Amino acid sequence: MSILNYKDAKGKPAALIAMTSLNRNEFEKLCIYFCDAWNAKIESEGRDPSGCGRKPRLTTMEDKLFFILFYLKTYPLQEVIAHLFDMSQSQ
Repeated sequence: MSILNYKDAKGKPAALIAMTSLNRNEFEKLCIYFCDAWNAKIESEGRDPSGCGRKPRLTTMEDKLFFILFYLKTYPLQEVIAHLFDMSQSQ
């Protein structure tokens, strides 16, 4: 299981801001636009997101956005972020 995820971070306002620069309300508003952009990208590529490739570690849109914002805010080494989000570096 991932050490960092949105479900846990959203209950800790100071930690969420420290990791993403957004409060919970701002994060959830941004997530609406992020979901739309993500789905538009998938559709434009003609990919069927169900069942192809390996199973994703970041299963929710909130976790995907949290990962991106955390990475951009902290810019950790690949090995560090892989450990924090329970991934191998190749993912």
